[in-house]
Amino acid sequence: MVDEIENRPVVKCSFRLVGNQSEQLLLKPEYSQVTELLFKIETGVVDSVKLFTQGDACLWFLGRPGFVFICLFVSDEEEYIFDDGTGDTTKIEIAGDYWSSFTLCKSQNTVEQIAREFYFHGQLLASKKWNHYVSNDD
Repeated sequence: MVDEIENRPVVKCSFRLVGNQSEQLLLKPEYSQVTELLFKIETGVVDSVKLFTQGDACLWFLGRPGFVFICLFVSDEEEYIFDDGTGDTTKIEIAGDYWSSFTLCKSQNTVEQIAREFYFHGQLLASKKWNHYVSNDD
């Protein structure tokens, strides 16, 4: 059990309360703390939660009640963005930015499944669709 806790991919978590510009940091967060923060997105208390791995990959949840944008930043050049598969390009406002509806997760259960997979295994939930983007600045 100790090895499992020590070898968890997620080593820190940051979050931002709605209306604040600065983030708060949790080192070695417990999974229950992560799920509590994600629930606070659904209740409108928190608008951003980031989970960081030892290698600095970052899974970002940005949301408001009913809508969560989820993006894995693998590096400065590579990211994966959640896709609900609908192709709906209706714009939804979250924290001052506008996101296409198809890039937003609308199920709290799915948000928690994605967080769980990343927290314990350091990977995206394979049963969901992810758009892969790589920028070439060459």
